[in-house]
Amino acid sequence: MSTVKKDAPLFFGEYLVEKGVLTVEQLQAALYVQICRGLLFGEVAVEKGKLNHKQLEKARKIQASNEHNDKKIGQIAELLGYLSNDDINEVLVCQNNSQRKLGDILIEQKMVSSEELNGYLSDFHALKED
Repeated sequence: MSTVKKDAPLFFGEYLVEKGVLTVEQLQAALYVQICRGLLFGEVAVEKGKLNHKQLEKARKIQASNEHNDKKIGQIAELLGYLSNDDINEVLVCQNNSQRKLGDILIEQKMVSSEELNGYLSDFHALKED
């Protein structure tokens, strides 16, 4: 098992690989889950009150049509007058911030326990402070 260099700029997942807690393949699988399970734009827009369910469904139906299947929900909602460009940007920021934490996925996938995760996080943050 290799040791972690104190000056190495690591992400938490890389740290866990370096510690031998995860394999590269396990990390990639967890990161894939993180990316794939993020909230969709329309879900965030409804949650934030920027769109209602009826407006979202109309935008989805239009998106499913051959004429507009190359457009994103936000673009269609803007064409319909439901969202402004500022609304779209606000929803995109919220969508980006809605991504699940890697640690939660690792616990869910039973790669680490909650207690182990807390210990690794403490060690990782202490390493970053050195």
